[in-house]
Amino acid sequence: MDLVKWAIILSVFFLIAPVICIVIYILTPLLLSLLMGANGADACNYDGASAASGSSSNLQGALSNLCNTAKSFLGITAMLMIVLASPLLFLSNAVVSFEIFQAKTKGDTKVVWLAILWALPVIGGLAYLFKGRKNFKAA
Repeated sequence: MDLVKWAIILSVFFLIAPVICIVIYILTPLLLSLLMGANGADACNYDGASAASGSSSNLQGALSNLCNTAKSFLGITAMLMIVLASPLLFLSNAVVSFEIFQAKTKGDTKVVWLAILWALPVIGGLAYLFKGRKNFKAA
């Protein structure tokens, strides 16, 4: 694989990964509430005072701690991925723009592809990867 493909793949990954983390972040209390037998709002807010003593109480406390830890980790991971996605997206657009400038083609094709690429970065990069490169290499 060449540099353009890797740049576009990395930018797509770093934009999809935070979305996955946020979805898991939202679903974590709901999934753990099924295990705890509580409603979704109480899954991560268990304080132990309202439950009867015993192993069920310890399990709910442990699941509540797990829920809070998972949400913290996923929140930090999503923010880190978003921070990393911005420069990678800019870098992938710069690499694709350089390849477009190097192509030997006539007319306004370069301008159109550059406008699509910078107006819709991920979609434009993917469109160029699957459609535009073939047109430039044929020319």
